[in-house]
Amino acid sequence: MGVRYFVFLGFSLTGTLRSAFLIQGKSKMTISLSSTFAKDFDYSAALKKISKGSSVAELPSILKAVEKPEQAKNYDIWQQLDVDGNIVAIKQLLPFQEACLLRGLDKKLVKTLPNKPVWLTVKAEAEALSYIPKLDSAYQPSFSHCLKLIDLANRVNKVGYGRAYYGYGEAGCGKTSMALWFTALLGIPVEQFNCSETTVMDDIMVRQVPAPQKEGEEVNNAWISVDGPALRALKKGWWLLVDELDLAPASLPPALNDLVEGHSYAVSGMATQVKANDNFRLLSFGNTGFSCAERGSYNGRNILDASFKSRCIVDKYDNLSKTMIQGMLIKNYNCGSDFARSCANFFDGVNKFLESNNSCELLTPRNMGQFVEAALGNNEVVKHPLAFAVATAIPATEEDVELKDSVMSLLTAHFSDVLPNTDTISMWEERYDAFVPPKAEKDAPQDSDGDNASESQDANTMTVNDTEVAIS
Repeated sequence: MGVRYFVFLGFSLTGTLRSAFLIQGKSKMTISLSSTFAKDFDYSAALKKISKGSSVAELPSILKAVEKPEQAKNYDIWQQLDVDGNIVAIKQLLPFQEACLLRGLDKKLVKTLPNKPVWLTVKAEAEALSYIPKLDSAYQPSFSHCLKLIDLANRVNKVGYGRAYYGYGEAGCGKTSMALWFTALLGIPVEQFNCSETTVMDDIMVRQVPAPQKEGEEVNNAWISVDGPALRALKKGWWLLVDELDLAPASLPPALNDLVEGHSYAVSGMATQVKANDNFRLLSFGNTGFSCAERGSYNGRNILDASFKSRCIVDKYDNLSKTMIQGMLIKNYNCGSDFARSCANFFDGVNKFLESNNSCELLTPRNMGQFVEAALGNNEVVKHPLAFAVATAIPATEEDVELKDSVMSLLTAHFSDVLPNTDTISMWEERYDAFVPPKAEKDAPQDSDGDNASESQDANTMTVNDTEVAIS
């Protein structure tokens, strides 16, 4: 029997629940769930549009299982169950590009991404919804990072053959952004934890919190144990994102091996051992690779254990290009393209100077964001907003005279249209001086409201040395 297309219905833009239907000719099966996922797009309408005119060799199967079905074909429906047999999520196996289109991503971007099958969450229980990241539809993922995360998601982690994910690269190069974009796209709940120099396994497994007090009871300062992020993720079959893993003690990564491979794990204070089901995944990130050969700004980080390395899909994140940084600034700070380009070129010049002087620390995209925020946010607040932004985003310029002189020279070179013939010495000395609006001329032209036209300033201009210059 030929099936032209099928549609899995049930999304509500208002949040009011409807039943979900699988349409196959005239047959209909009703599935209900307590909550909907991704209320910001109409799944049924989108899938109709994508599937129209296509053919499916076999009828989609309805699979009920706690763990990911091993034998599934494209367009199959998976009713994910908890250990008590309750439906906690409804997912559909789709080519990745179709999943991206369903989530409303740009078609040109989607064509550049892998097209391996993935499980897309169609509905999820209410508790899981609060742990699914918000999708940033403007994010620009790379093919290689997507491919490795898809491979991680599609694995069946049998005992002895489990895989985790370790992504590394300079601060601010988009590591966690990539992971959160991917999990948001597919509707995967994520628990997050940041490591420190003292983090141990118990810190991510259990937490001590003050015991609840009944009204009128005497305070007894009692504490109780509650599930930590890792234990919650293990029990629920969610993903666990551990950031700054190379900052943690060297004993932590190998302690994660049992979780990755699905072995039972003894947790302090629990009578029974815990075991992750196949839906659990470990996403870990750091600034250094496995050789710790990176720049000295990450000295003190630990070389990750070889046993953990052998269980990881390793993914190196390159620094953002000037074009990518320019796009990021335009998107996040709503600044003009010319201003964003000057900022990207300026920071590239500063980093090249730092590299040539064997500096142990380079500037990151976060520093650039600080620069733009400080400059645009303090226009008409300080006399020299760009110099103020340099001191804010590159604090070492306050102490290192050579660095300050070089940075200020680069500033005037890359912002020559904004800073014509500027005295960098005076500009730096007056970086914290308050902005004083230029006095209106006695016979200044009047605008339509009767105010001096010279006193009004467009939002896309910046005042430098008492002169308005365009920043867009």
